[in-house]
Amino acid sequence: LHFEVLVEAPCELLYPQSEIVINVGEEVPTDFLPQSSCGTVALYSVSPDLPQGIDLNPNSGLISGSTDLSQPLTLYLVRAENPSGFSEFEIQLEVIPEAPCNLSYVAGGWVLEVGIPMIPEVPQYGCGAPSVFEIFPALPEGLQFDTATGMISGVALGLQDSISYTVFASNIAGNAVTQISIEILPQPPCDFSYPENLFQLTVGFPLSAVIPQIGCGGADNFNALPPLPAGLYLDSAMGTISGIPQYIGGPTQHVILAGNSSGMV
Repeated sequence: LHFEVLVEAPCELLYPQSEIVINVGEEVPTDFLPQSSCGTVALYSVSPDLPQGIDLNPNSGLISGSTDLSQPLTLYLVRAENPSGFSEFEIQLEVIPEAPCNLSYVAGGWVLEVGIPMIPEVPQYGCGAPSVFEIFPALPEGLQFDTATGMISGVALGLQDSISYTVFASNIAGNAVTQISIEILPQPPCDFSYPENLFQLTVGFPLSAVIPQIGCGGADNFNALPPLPAGLYLDSAMGTISGIPQYIGGPTQHVILAGNSSGMV
């Protein structure tokens, strides 16, 4: 006859709590030791592996340590076993990241021109990684804000005075805030010309309005250097030339300047 007497399998494995929520860099609560009934435990193990920096002592079952890696609530299965069997206990572990900090854009503010693509810019930040970016109020038409990266890009389609915007970078632990400003100007005028460069007029006979052609951002102010001959007028807002010459003279040479808030041609 042969007899073999085996130790009883462990049973009723239990930890102080079934859910651990800690911050990045924070230690697991002290003395996080298991209890069990029935047979003596020979070995403790956990599946899947705990985050780097947090350990399970295979002899005592103690869970301890800290980690620099954030993670959502994750389920782990701890097993206490001996040659006769095992008992298991489920533990959920969440590691909360640091809140973002020191949010900023290198530019801090932009003066853009209608129709000209801006150089895309991604914000800088410290501490914990953001999970979402937000901006208030909404950007002007043509500009885009990436809620995953905070990147601002695009082509402005309309004029705008300088407006301040508030940008938030957030995660589960909190947020960081920064202010930016955006002003949108017209492009400077370009390709400015009149239908002809030489006007031969007769004293007392009116000159019908001569309308200029102008490209890019257009112009909202015009100036003649030197002033036009007596009786002729340059519309300072539209650039048209008209009037009735009063004296014989010339030819005289004049430079017409067309400008807007972005420049002059």
